[in-house]
Amino acid sequence: VKSFILSDWKNPPTTQRVSKFLGMSPTKAKVLFKQFYGKPIYKFFNEKRLEEGMNMINQGHHTVTEIGRLLGFKTPSHFAESFKKKYHVLPKKLSKAIK
Repeated sequence: VKSFILSDWKNPPTTQRVSKFLGMSPTKAKVLFKQFYGKPIYKFFNEKRLEEGMNMINQGHHTVTEIGRLLGFKTPSHFAESFKKKYHVLPKKLSKAIK
């Protein structure tokens, strides 16, 4: 399930898609996923997406704007806000500090 959810950064998983993949009802898929991973599907996906953003910033091959786009954020500011909320630093500031 984890690899299915993380297979496409630009298309966040829906409960419907995950339940269809698992062959069970959306309600059951939601409940089992939260029991196993400790959080809802979308929150899990978003955390992994931000972790990937951190990895990409550390690698230094892309601009912050490119990273946000590659990870499927609708706008660069949405990526920056989400990143700051998780890591307490703006991605651009971190990127400059690493370089």
